[in-house]
Amino acid sequence: VHNSLIKKTSRPTINIDNPLMTDNRFNAIEARSVTISGTTNAGNNQIVAIDINGTKTTTVVNNNVWSVDVDLRSFGDGSLRILADVNDSANNRAFQAISNLLIKDTLNPTISIDNPLMGDNIFNAAESSSVTISGTTVNIEDGQEVNLIITGITNIPRITVTNNEWSVDVNLLSILNNGNVFIKANIDDKAGNHATEAVHNNLVKSTSLPTISIDDPLMGDNIFNAAEASSVTISGTTTMVEDGQAVSLTIAGVSQSTIVGNGKWEIIVNLSLVNDGNISITANVKNIAGTSALEA
Repeated sequence: VHNSLIKKTSRPTINIDNPLMTDNRFNAIEARSVTISGTTNAGNNQIVAIDINGTKTTTVVNNNVWSVDVDLRSFGDGSLRILADVNDSANNRAFQAISNLLIKDTLNPTISIDNPLMGDNIFNAAESSSVTISGTTVNIEDGQEVNLIITGITNIPRITVTNNEWSVDVNLLSILNNGNVFIKANIDDKAGNHATEAVHNNLVKSTSLPTISIDDPLMGDNIFNAAEASSVTISGTTTMVEDGQAVSLTIAGVSQSTIVGNGKWEIIVNLSLVNDGNISITANVKNIAGTSALEA
């Protein structure tokens, strides 16, 4: 009597793990040893034949699992086509497993911080509670997180990339002193490639109130005669106001303007048609941050 002969015609199965390399991506550092793995019920010690973009290798089954580490540094970037085949001990062949999901990604991403920020790289007291920090990336997938560092700030909201752009509104009220705010931004792509850190030191907090004054006396003695009326100099000074900022004047009801230079301003006007008597003059100015001085 012989009872050891076995009929076995059912096909084994084989699968390729998904994801491979944790996220179906590998970078230049990982390329020297990429793990291709999967499962099968073909039986222990059965040989698995693996084809990666035409490059062939083999491994063996152990407890229904198979795995091989391969050097893929010579492969170009992009998705890889992986085929896996196995036969059981009766030589029944599994349906071939196919995966096109593994991606080689070695392109260096980049990240930058917009310049200027806030329109002019300056924010005032009113803007301090919501300062927009923004920038762009290259070769970064949507949803990747930006690691933003602002000196003196700990509670920064989570920032993710969309269409290679990123932006966040940050409360900077806790930065007490006027001056430059130091910002850094870092990011990795999905494959783990790290962008060179972006640095921005141009954003300035400017919350000191500017001032403006009108010289007294004007014209040497606060008086001008008929001969002088066609060329009357109206002048004054400012503090905490940048060069080039506009001074808005109202002289005898007529609007005039000039600009600040080295903390001073001046305009020459024709007052020949103005009646004798006291002449009303007002002066207003804002600094670059948009903070208004009290009217002079």
